[in-house]
Amino acid sequence: MGLFGGRGKGRDNQAARQTARQAEAIARFWAWWTDEGMARSSSALAEGDPGRIVADMTGQVEAVAGELSWEFAKGDESMHKLVVTADGDPALRSTARRWLEGAPESDVFWSYADARPPMLDLSDSVLKLDSIELALNETRVGVRRSGTRVDVQVHHPRLEELGEQGRTTFCFLAVDAAVGETMTETWIGELHPSLVPPMDGFGLSGLRAVVRDMAQEFEGANSWVALEGVSQIGPVRVLARVPLAAASAPTLDQSVTISVTYTGDAEGLPDETVQRDLMAFRDHLSERLEGQGELVAIVMAGSRCQYHFYVDSTRTGAAQLEAAASGRPGRVETHIEDDPGWANVAHLRG
Repeated sequence: MGLFGGRGKGRDNQAARQTARQAEAIARFWAWWTDEGMARSSSALAEGDPGRIVADMTGQVEAVAGELSWEFAKGDESMHKLVVTADGDPALRSTARRWLEGAPESDVFWSYADARPPMLDLSDSVLKLDSIELALNETRVGVRRSGTRVDVQVHHPRLEELGEQGRTTFCFLAVDAAVGETMTETWIGELHPSLVPPMDGFGLSGLRAVVRDMAQEFEGANSWVALEGVSQIGPVRVLARVPLAAASAPTLDQSVTISVTYTGDAEGLPDETVQRDLMAFRDHLSERLEGQGELVAIVMAGSRCQYHFYVDSTRTGAAQLEAAASGRPGRVETHIEDDPGWANVAHLRG
């Protein structure tokens, strides 16, 4: 028997109207870009006067979502790149990605991105904070692997001239410059400024290599880790997707947690037969989801199994999971909530 919790029809209708308004705003942006924005931006950049397009571009981007940020960057294979980013705000990632999905095809002049790319050349780049110039090639980092993430200490000779907030800002900007916004949010764990050079430290290009190697280690659609621990109710067994980060799937902004009970052993864990049944139910749920989301973690403890799914809130994935879960015998609970930052599974990162 299913026990359902989550959003009522009124809130669903409100969300549908909001989604429709956002889609219209994105369509208007790209119509403006095609009609005049692209040509005006190209002309402004070619003449060394990008400031003359700033007000109009800002207005067009803010019409999609007021808190989005934008910038022009050098393209990898194009002359210019237009970047519209959530700027680290999880609630805006899905909007930025849907903006990108509406973009025209890239060409030799323009390409598009929904996250800041890494700087192609770090050797001559300088960041200016509080009137203090910090050359990125003088930055030294120390790294420590923590499960499926990398904790980073960041040092610069002029860091002590900045206040506490400035030091933290420099850390994020320097790491973003090295690996890009998406890689930072996906693979970087704790990030701390350091007033002394870290032992065995190296430059930002070395950090780029470390993060690239970690991403390659877990490359592929079926990268999962098995974790074990102990909680107040006893032993815990976890299966978790890698990377377990919202930035890796920006449009999956809604959490659907399905909890079922099972007959556990003396410690509340499933035996081999019970685990096969739980995995069969996992496959049933995933099949009924029809590609509208992903299963990102499974937690088994205290004779209870939780399946953590994330779905696109603008589609019907949550309702399909509810329906799929309702047919299972025994106690079944389904909880649905907006969670664009994947906060509900943050504690399960290896």
